[in-house]
Amino acid sequence: WSLSASASAEEAIASANLSRIRLLTIPNVVAFQPSTTIDARWSVCTPETARSFSAVAYFFGRQLHAELDVPIGLINTSWSGTRIEPWTAAQHIHGLISRLPEPAAQVVKQAVSRRQAFGPDPHLIQQQYMKSVATLKEAEATGSTEFAEPTVNDREWLEMTVPSTWEAGGLPDFDGMVWFRRHLQIPGQWQGKDLVLHLGPVDEVDVTWFNGVRIGATGSYADSVFALWSQPRVYDIPGEIVRSGSAVLAVRAIDTAYAGGLWGSEADQMYLALADGSGDHLLVSGNWKYRAGPQLSISSSGSQQLPSTLYNAMIHPLVPFSLRGAIWYQGESNVNEGSVYTEKMIALIDSWRDVFGQGDLPFYFVQLAPFRYGNDPTLLPRLWEAQTQVPARRSNVANIAINDVGNVDDIHPRDKQTVGSRLANLALRRTYRLDGIWDQGPRFVSMQRQGNTLRLLFDYAQGLITRDGRMATGFEIAAEDGIFVTATAIIDGEHINLSHSDLAQPRMARFAWHQEASPNLINGGGLPATPFRAQTATLSHP
Repeated sequence: WSLSASASAEEAIASANLSRIRLLTIPNVVAFQPSTTIDARWSVCTPETARSFSAVAYFFGRQLHAELDVPIGLINTSWSGTRIEPWTAAQHIHGLISRLPEPAAQVVKQAVSRRQAFGPDPHLIQQQYMKSVATLKEAEATGSTEFAEPTVNDREWLEMTVPSTWEAGGLPDFDGMVWFRRHLQIPGQWQGKDLVLHLGPVDEVDVTWFNGVRIGATGSYADSVFALWSQPRVYDIPGEIVRSGSAVLAVRAIDTAYAGGLWGSEADQMYLALADGSGDHLLVSGNWKYRAGPQLSISSSGSQQLPSTLYNAMIHPLVPFSLRGAIWYQGESNVNEGSVYTEKMIALIDSWRDVFGQGDLPFYFVQLAPFRYGNDPTLLPRLWEAQTQVPARRSNVANIAINDVGNVDDIHPRDKQTVGSRLANLALRRTYRLDGIWDQGPRFVSMQRQGNTLRLLFDYAQGLITRDGRMATGFEIAAEDGIFVTATAIIDGEHINLSHSDLAQPRMARFAWHQEASPNLINGGGLPATPFRAQTATLSHP
């Protein structure tokens, strides 16, 4: 994210005449084997050169320069929207696969196979890809009702349990068009009444029919409107086409990369209901018939998402440099992976440390900002949790929280100065050993149950307060049934006591466990607390 697109850009750019800071931007290129050269050159930091440079890296380097009074070299090697696997060396990808559970390991294996399929002639691969694009666009335009009619004979079609990715359901390594059909029995009392279909998100483009009548569509492959994988589909069904008895839902889905299909909802969130909200729901999750249509071949233009392609082209050529450290801000494209992301980050860090011959290379990274990713509000918290596990597994690694600077409607918060400054404080405190610097927000350490209260201990909690002077927000507790309620949170030194009038024996606690969470708990340095969950509690006092 460039400096020119960040908050307070004009002021920051105008003051960027810093002759002892050098900038190097690595161009966006891919390679299928490790490269040794790159077409890039250093430039002096000026308003003209800083304008297009990484905003986070610029603010990070500017603060180091100001505090240390030494020359600073900043290398920006980044590609917007990419996953973590492309930045990891091939040998460490292979090691990663052996540590991952299924089906996560299988997904990475498939991605490796896609990379290996390029062979020596990426241009031929691209020609084949463009032919498959034309075929898919033609199928989208001309085959609109091919399998939508209820009379279609689908007895020989395969079945897939929905919700699930179609990769997990029987179509591994498939991008393109898939038809889905679900046979239903409409209750007699629904005849002639308006209905609403809650289909959940479809990855990525869909057209949906009820009994052969088109009831809704989201996105268009031909018009390149397809980044809609997290958008729930809610379609109205007019009463004049509703008849009791047998009915068929048909969905034509198109996916362009990675996981596809009807997989973004919980099973009980996929249903038909009366439009007026009365009566019961009719679940549409379960066994769907499916049939694959035109498939996209491998695209060299999309190879920036394949394992090791960016490491080969944009990291490996930097090997002659001796690095003082690395900063990392990524995860949006891996947000649905939860605990798997821990292993992927470790593989990345290990691969960089190995290739540069620096086994303790400092590695500082950003925990993602709150954002409305989709209809599962715990998706992002599970990634936060995975990110916080990494420093416990590797030395000289630390992360910062930025849940106080996000915008839930914008995946790219514009306040990059706060992000860069917090990363700089990590480096100043841990790499350059400067004293008197707050480099971490409050971190959960342990929890005890004392009667009807859960008592939580925090690290980095000197001066624990809330930034608005109100009771600490974002805390929830639950008994053994796992039903969480908002807790009363009382700050007591470096502890927080949690309780609820209706819970006599709370057993679990969680904090900021929602994708839009922006809690108010900070320490004396003004740094926000990191999200967490604690599933069990040690009984301290009965």
